[in-house]
Amino acid sequence: SFVRPVSLWVTDCSNGVPDLANPPLYSVYLMPIISFFGASDKALVIGSVALHFVILLVLFLFTRAAFNRTVAYYSMFFYLSCSVVLMAAFSGLPQMMAGLLITLLIAVLYFCDDRKWWLGILAGLLCGLCFLTTYSYGLFAVPVLLYLIFTLKKKRIVGSLAFVVVFILVISPWLARNS
Repeated sequence: SFVRPVSLWVTDCSNGVPDLANPPLYSVYLMPIISFFGASDKALVIGSVALHFVILLVLFLFTRAAFNRTVAYYSMFFYLSCSVVLMAAFSGLPQMMAGLLITLLIAVLYFCDDRKWWLGILAGLLCGLCFLTTYSYGLFAVPVLLYLIFTLKKKRIVGSLAFVVVFILVISPWLARNS
């Protein structure tokens, strides 16, 4: 027995056509976890809960750097006590990975300015990884690009172009494979 996405149970994919409905990043993340713990719901939950605690750490570090320690503790408390987040953490679905990437993306954008225009490269990487986690999250590229255009003053062209180039480089192998 092995773990299969629900879409494979509903459709007949025995004709050699690759699964295009599920982006690859979360599956790649789960491979070593499933190899270690075996193919079970327990392995999926362990992988998802691990991401939940990484998000908690990133959230604490970001809010402490952006605001202060008190805000960091409050944000951790509210994050841990949110029932929707807890349900997602124990679901084994890719929401926790997407949540981690989005949290990192927000932190990167918060600290991005003319002196740190190169963070546009990191933003492009994170947006590309968001796309490879859930396809619709690739739409974040548009508001992130607009944000970079409006927040970077002197390095606007370089930072925005770096973002677009890295975003395209990250997603292009997967798009080429599926074309």
